[in-house]
Amino acid sequence: MSTAFSHRYWQERLHQCATRVALKSGLTVFLLLCLSQLAAAQGTFSPTGSMLFERTFFTLTRLADGRVLAAGANGAGNVGVNTAEVYNPTTGTWSFTGSMKIPRGFHTATLLKNGKVLVVGGSNYSPQLAYLSSAELYDPVTGTWSLTGSMSVPRQWHMAFPLKDGRVLVTGGYFLQRSSEIYDPQTGQWSPTGSMVNGRYLFDGVVLLDGRVLVAGGIFGSELAAEIYDPTTGQWSSTGPLNYPRGAYYSLTRLADGRVLLAGGANNGISQVYNQAEIFDPVAGVWTPTTFMPRARYGHSAVLLLDGTVLVTGGTAVGGANAFIFNPVSQTWTEVAGTFPSINLATRLLDGRVLVAGGTFNGFATAQAFLFTGGTGTVLPLLKLDVSAPLALAVVNGSYTPNPFTITATLTNTGAVTAQNVELSLSLPQGITLTEGSVTQVIADVPAGQQRQVVWSVQAAGQAQDVTLSYLVTAVLPNRTGKTVSGQITLPGGALTIGAITPKAGGDTGSVTVHVNGGGFLDGATVKLVRDGEFDILGNAVSVATDGFSAAARFDLTGKPRGLWSVVVTNPNGTAGMLTDAFTVEEGRAADVWVEVIGPSSVTMGSPSTFYIVYGNRGNVDAMGVPIVIGGVPTGAIWSLGFNITPPPTQQALQFLTPSQALQSLDLSDTPFHIETSGGTIAVPLEVPISAGNTGMLPITISSRISFALNVKAWPSLSDILCSDAVGCVNGIIEALTETLEAGFPVLGAIDCLKDFYCLSQQASFGNNLVRSLVWDAADLLLSCAGTLLPIEKARKAALLIASTLITCVKALLDVELPVTAIDPQAGGGG
Repeated sequence: MSTAFSHRYWQERLHQCATRVALKSGLTVFLLLCLSQLAAAQGTFSPTGSMLFERTFFTLTRLADGRVLAAGANGAGNVGVNTAEVYNPTTGTWSFTGSMKIPRGFHTATLLKNGKVLVVGGSNYSPQLAYLSSAELYDPVTGTWSLTGSMSVPRQWHMAFPLKDGRVLVTGGYFLQRSSEIYDPQTGQWSPTGSMVNGRYLFDGVVLLDGRVLVAGGIFGSELAAEIYDPTTGQWSSTGPLNYPRGAYYSLTRLADGRVLLAGGANNGISQVYNQAEIFDPVAGVWTPTTFMPRARYGHSAVLLLDGTVLVTGGTAVGGANAFIFNPVSQTWTEVAGTFPSINLATRLLDGRVLVAGGTFNGFATAQAFLFTGGTGTVLPLLKLDVSAPLALAVVNGSYTPNPFTITATLTNTGAVTAQNVELSLSLPQGITLTEGSVTQVIADVPAGQQRQVVWSVQAAGQAQDVTLSYLVTAVLPNRTGKTVSGQITLPGGALTIGAITPKAGGDTGSVTVHVNGGGFLDGATVKLVRDGEFDILGNAVSVATDGFSAAARFDLTGKPRGLWSVVVTNPNGTAGMLTDAFTVEEGRAADVWVEVIGPSSVTMGSPSTFYIVYGNRGNVDAMGVPIVIGGVPTGAIWSLGFNITPPPTQQALQFLTPSQALQSLDLSDTPFHIETSGGTIAVPLEVPISAGNTGMLPITISSRISFALNVKAWPSLSDILCSDAVGCVNGIIEALTETLEAGFPVLGAIDCLKDFYCLSQQASFGNNLVRSLVWDAADLLLSCAGTLLPIEKARKAALLIASTLITCVKALLDVELPVTAIDPQAGGGG
């Protein structure tokens, strides 16, 4: 059995595309972006100097000066090897260096920021099998090894990852598969950190561009599981599962754009060998299958080349040893000719060539080494992205400072070629908005060795309590996926901000609902209009959104002085905000409500149909509402009603238009949000408030087991039926309701019933006492119609609702005191 677990860490650790985070005067994130067009994969293998010792299950580490260290091995009889040697790329030769203090194989080796190499764990069979917890350091300057602090537990088939702060994370392995610990080069000591969600050994992992650590697959019931370690919290969390199980000997390679390629591998026991490949998106946390390798293989090495392609070589392949190059843009594999050792290790040299060494050949350990040259295509521009912003804002007198503030992105080209058409975009969370310009900016070119900068001005909304928000900056070159990095800013609680109001004016002849956008609004806040030398106008019916970013209040502007007023919002805790001279009281114009029905004229069996009732108010005072009647929906239809009102009202503002208290005993369980008919037709009157200057939309979806013509009638508010006396009011209502029923209610006797009622209203003369008499006589007649001429239950309901509407209208317009117990829906009328 053989493995390639240790080489993965080395090659990923030494990528030129890497990130480091430093905190300076704000948050600064440095990102090396390898972005370019990819050329067709080409390349050849050629022999180079052989190692001085045959090695399997050893480590291969590129040193800071470009040389490569080979250390340890699993020798004959599983006896560990302590020898080490160094490869010189200039001469193509190997030379012995100092030997490790403890013989070992199956260990890991990590290049530290100080240039030394940390070797950890492994095993040795002398005189019996022993799993090792010891660690030692190699100094390339002196060529000597020294012991350092030991891990808390022995590990073999584990993984080691360098963190951005210089420490080293070691996790998993045989026997304690879940535990993790961290080595501090400053102290030479180990400390525990969070354990993995799933135990695993013989697995693989990579350091992501943002400094987190991804591991996936492995033995111990984790073949489909993947998880991520966050160094800032010291905790592991599960991420999206793999699409194909991976037990051991597969490879994970971080691509130039920050995604991760997983390829090949085998199951536990190597009874199955895989050619499947998939790519992990760290932003979405999802694995997506990509083109499979031409041949199944395990125990191989995978190295990112300078042009962004991936070289997969060595290992044991079905059909013979070979090598492939994967192009992540075209998602294609290209075979590279040659014969190579299996279970070898590989690392990329500073000049872009790849050193492949050791492993087994024809079943025996080998010292052979090869150099791969090629795959360099178009050389990548190397871009360093520096994103900076304040780490936190302060609250001064209830407001943030600084506010607005800036987020700055600086691109530095550290490569040898010009980067062209780099697109920088900013994604902001709720609570932070752009004050000017565009969130996306395109930089035409970034010449080698030069910088370009983009500055965004943003503004933070107030927060009720302390919150840390994340924003994202993405850099992209044409036809390539870019890299997204995040920054964070802390907004303390206790700030209140007002950004804008809608509408900005209202008439002095009625009430106007004003919607205030901003942040930090609390339940119980007051909203008022203020003006020097005038009494404040206090808003009523104040509502505050649950997220604290908006509030609404209704102001009675009747007879108020015209001109500019300031808007003031005050929280119960005393924090306040003002928008100076933001609202204008002007000459009043009556509510001007318009209604339009848009959508299909029929419903097809088995196919849901959606139509929209669109309405608005062109006036500068609020309208009472817009009554809407939907009729003609037959037995067996199921329909639902939603609403999308701009600005959105509270749910209580969208009300089912119910009858008066006298009719509450009637079964009106049907609601405007979901109704299934039990027979006949249905009528659903709605009343939706429309603020001055605003519009709304009511989407309605109907599904039916039969096809039918759809009849919808909507008309403006009852307040728009102008009448100087009750006769005009009644006539207007009758005309509107008659038109509605003719369009939507195929009910026998309905029209005759309404005609009789209409005639009665024409013959009446009106005084307050006669109004009372007329109303009850009319209600009695309608109830009689419902009981005799309208045998269908839904039509009976419609007649009762008409009676209720009449009562509501007359009472509202004439201010007539009407008894609420006058109508008994079971017995008929009375008065």
